[in-house]
Amino acid sequence: MACYLRADLDTARKTVAMSERHIILHEIRLTRLRMAGLPTAHAEWALAEFKRLLIGHREHLDHIEKWLRH
Repeated sequence: MACYLRADLDTARKTVAMSERHIILHEIRLTRLRMAGLPTAHAEWALAEFKRLLIGHREHLDHIEKWLRH
């Protein structure tokens, strides 16, 4: 069974926020690639991976929040 501290919660929140920011910036880059008519396959794949990882970060944050409430 995991044991979490308030510091773990803070770290998880920061990780989610950084991931969200990274996705926004990557979406801007992807738009610029499209506007320039450049290939986007790799950038689209990377964006999908970033979004998948964000889901995991959010799930982990939720887990820590629930654990600390009990």
